[in-house]
Amino acid sequence: MPRLTPPQVAAALKPSRTPAQLANDARLRSRRSTPAIHVKQNLTGDQDVRSVPQHNISISTTGDAEATRSPIEVIDPLKFESKAADEKFMNEMVEIQVEADDDPNAPLFIPCGHQGVTQYIRRGQPQTVKRKFLYSLIAAKSARLACAFGKDQNGQEFNRLQGASRTTHRVTIIRDTDKGRQAYLKWMHEA
Repeated sequence: MPRLTPPQVAAALKPSRTPAQLANDARLRSRRSTPAIHVKQNLTGDQDVRSVPQHNISISTTGDAEATRSPIEVIDPLKFESKAADEKFMNEMVEIQVEADDDPNAPLFIPCGHQGVTQYIRRGQPQTVKRKFLYSLIAAKSARLACAFGKDQNGQEFNRLQGASRTTHRVTIIRDTDKGRQAYLKWMHEA
C-alpha cells in the first residue's frame, strides 16, 4: 500500500466545520457578545397592562439557562402612595424578643428573611428590628400531621390525615406603636 503525502491526507480529510462556522461558534461562546433578551412578564394574563406590575427579566441566549430579574420594580403611579405608606410602615423599628425554644439543640440565632434580605435574631434577648422581619417571624409555620387509618363500624376502610399548624417562633412585642400592635394582632389571627 503506498504512503500518502501530507497534501493528499489534507485533501482526503474534510474539516467538520468551515472557517465561517468555527468563527460563528467562537462568537456565540464569548460572553461579551452575548445578546440579552428582555421579556416583560404580565403576571395576571389578559388584564390591562397599566394596572399590573411589570417585571423585566433578562434571559441568557447562550450558556447556562438563567433568568435575572431587574433589581428595580416599577410601581403603578395610581398605587404609589399606598405602596410607599406600606413600605414605610414595614420598615419602622420595633422592639421584640423571641422566646427560647424547648429543644436544647435549637439554634441560638434565628435567620429571618424578608424579600431576599436576611436578618439574624438572637433568642431570649430584646432586639430592635424592622417590622417586616417581625411579619416574617409570624408567617413562619410548622405543620404536624396525624394519620389515622382502620375500619369504621360498617367495615369500610378509612385513612384520615389531619394536620395542625402553628407559628414556629414565640414572639413578644416590647415596644411598638398602636397601629403596629393592631397589625400584629391581625397577622396573628391570620396565622
